Amino acid sequence: MALLSTVSSCQPTGPPTLTKIFTAYIKLGSPSEPIPVPGGVRLIEPISGGNITGPAINGTITSGLAYPPVYNNGTLQVAEILVYGTTTDGYPFFVQEAGIGSNAQQITRIQVDVGGPYVALGDVYILAEINALDNRTLIMVDAYRVNVS
Repeated sequence: MALLSTVSSCQPTGPPTLTKIFTAYIKLGSPSEPIPVPGGVRLIEPISGGNITGPAINGTITSGLAYPPVYNNGTLQVAEILVYGTTTDGYPFFVQEAGIGSNAQQITRIQVDVGGPYVALGDVYILAEINALDNRTLIMVDAYRVNVS
């Protein structure tokens, strides 16, 4: 009975809200030959650079890799991206991104490894919207911190 009284005393806090923390532009190189995977192919696309700007972090993307599986129905089942670079004040960073969506747009979760004044980004749940631009040679990532009341 104690568990029931504990659960019944919990009050709803409302839905999570989002706060924009940065926008990234990622330059993609030419993809490799598609690699067959069950139900489709995996693309391997080198990342040749880019930048991150916003209230939470600013920096230059040095390199990375996008390696999404693309399924026969034309959707990206899992967008997978790794990037690394340096903040404008010299701290190296590493970003992992994974999510779902179409060839043109995905929703992902971002995990950031970085030190210095940005270390708290590693503890933040970050959702992002990815949009392909310029015939998939440029990727725009709008990243948002998920705020729970």
